[in-house]
Amino acid sequence: MPGPRIIERVDPTTRHDHAELLERFSALLESWVREPVRFVVEGLGAMPDPWQCDVLDATAVEDYVAIRSSHGAGKTTLLAWVILWFTCTRPYARVTTTAPTFNKQVKEILWAEVHKWWRIANDRVPLLTQDFELLATKLQNRKSPGEWFAVGIPSNDVKIEGYHSQHMLVIVDEAKGVPTPAFYSLHGTGTTHRAKFLIASTPGGPSGEFYKVFTEERYRRTWPSRFVIHPESLREHPAVRRDVLENPEAEPYSTGGTYYTTRVRQEWIEARAIEWGEDSPVFLARVVGNFPDSGLDVLIPRAWLVEAKGRSEGKDGPVVVSCDVAR
Repeated sequence: MPGPRIIERVDPTTRHDHAELLERFSALLESWVREPVRFVVEGLGAMPDPWQCDVLDATAVEDYVAIRSSHGAGKTTLLAWVILWFTCTRPYARVTTTAPTFNKQVKEILWAEVHKWWRIANDRVPLLTQDFELLATKLQNRKSPGEWFAVGIPSNDVKIEGYHSQHMLVIVDEAKGVPTPAFYSLHGTGTTHRAKFLIASTPGGPSGEFYKVFTEERYRRTWPSRFVIHPESLREHPAVRRDVLENPEAEPYSTGGTYYTTRVRQEWIEARAIEWGEDSPVFLARVVGNFPDSGLDVLIPRAWLVEAKGRSEGKDGPVVVSCDVAR
């Protein structure tokens, strides 16, 4: 539960001296601009996980930040925090949020989380929220609704590249499912100085822009901050151990690396291992948080074909032909 208010709402009709309140709020706001972790702790009454703190700090200083993780690590909550932090602490900020499906992932998941934390912010720091209006998938400044806002839009919206501002932030949730043309359009908003991009997703198959961010060397220069989050109980899983060796976490502050979360229940992991199999693509993507060798809907992994093509043994034996059923 959120704690008590840390600053009151200013009411011009009362006879109280508001100068001290405004001075306190101004000092808070100035610190929150530079320190998003303080915004989350003081303004929202939350206690972020270590990996969430590092992502918040990285978002404050880096232009491109990517998060790859298992289910249940707290990605959506983090994205909601960032939306509120950026929108409320920067004048005439514009935040574009999107995901593969609008009604489900944008409206019912991401922006439902925004609504939850907005209610908490309104209770704790009413002076922060009184100049804004929250709609279903839009948070807008009451005086400048067309210039100062955060908005949720479909990833196939043709107007997705039309947003520009001195303070611009693009957030992509479940980025693995957003098509490449949409990513190109989103990058069209990044022409202004201080424009930022934050993308997050569970891994998908070995293709797409989200996959390239974590695997292709040329993307390492444009996406310097990449975070990998695995369940704590899978620390010794072979797929996780390889990733730790490739991306050692820097202490005590990092703009990338491998982290572990205790949010994921061990019972859920064990049930999925029985149901899906630990070597299945869906288990590797959704539970381990790693990219599988093939897509989640592929019967014959590409790696098998590559291996079979170079195999010389058994050429004189019987020929077995298999077919990928392709839906």
